[in-house]
Amino acid sequence: MNKILTLCALFPLVAVAQPSDLIGVYKSKEARQFQLRINADNTVDALMATGTYTAKDKNISLQFGTGNSFRVVKTQGTTDQLTLTFKEADINMFDPRFLYIGYKNSKGEIVYESAYNKLQGQDDYTIEIPRTDNLYLVNAYGVAITGDKKAAVIIEEYLIGKNTSGVEITFDTENSVRNELQATYNPEKQTLTLNDKSLSSNPIVFSKVLAADAQALQPVATEKVKQWKHLIAFDEEKDIPEFNPEKKALSTLKQAKSLSAALEAAKKEEDFSAEEFFTNFARIWRMKARTEYMQLLASVDVHAPGKLRTNVQLPNFDEFFETFDVKEGDGMWRAPEDRVIIW
Repeated sequence: MNKILTLCALFPLVAVAQPSDLIGVYKSKEARQFQLRINADNTVDALMATGTYTAKDKNISLQFGTGNSFRVVKTQGTTDQLTLTFKEADINMFDPRFLYIGYKNSKGEIVYESAYNKLQGQDDYTIEIPRTDNLYLVNAYGVAITGDKKAAVIIEEYLIGKNTSGVEITFDTENSVRNELQATYNPEKQTLTLNDKSLSSNPIVFSKVLAADAQALQPVATEKVKQWKHLIAFDEEKDIPEFNPEKKALSTLKQAKSLSAALEAAKKEEDFSAEEFFTNFARIWRMKARTEYMQLLASVDVHAPGKLRTNVQLPNFDEFFETFDVKEGDGMWRAPEDRVIIW
């Protein structure tokens, strides 16, 4: 079965003098969420992560950047032991089989315990160990991904002090696996091929999808400004100037407040067409949906369905009957005394 580690898509990378046509962005059909961007300054980006790379001939070396596997925050415990609590938000990515906890015993030796064994029978993700000056957290996810028991684990040491009674631990999935990848570059096909089981059991081919743009400028500064005084409130505009270069003076077109007002304004145009007016109005509200969806809209939306907005309003206008020659007995006929102009 093809096994792809999606977490690696967010890691920083490192890769050696490269051919000029190597520069660009590469995507893969096998790992759609993962893309590589090879830059002219010998750096490589993997999605939002950045790093460096080296290339020699057609062999590209990508080195994952370093980052903490865990985030540790001191808390207040309730016993004379050290309470370790794993955050609930990360439990969906948390597998205690590949995490170990270490502390020094009375002889100064580091004792390691399996988080999986400690959590057996627990209703939550909280365990206790003896208080310690130094807490050792072991990330063995690399062994799990590669299937190689000889693969290196990552041990992070945290100085917390024996007076600390509790810590909250978040396992960082983005840095759960670190590895060095080797890729092969094909200049004819403009592809990079990764052969690494930590990403996939099969080779992953990345094809260039975007050539480098050496002429593009980058901003020298970026800032966020609230309540920017130059912002135009177009949604509050009442009168919008009509642009007509053939007129000596610009006239003002009043914003229509209703369908009847829009119709009267449209009649003043030289090329006015009642058929186009009514047809375009109906086109605005056309939609196609299943009965269940329309029933849902009726239960949550205070507005009438699009069909009624058209078929109920238009038969109130005399121009509608004249334009489409609607007669008594037709489906959209409405007697003159029943026509109401409120729109």
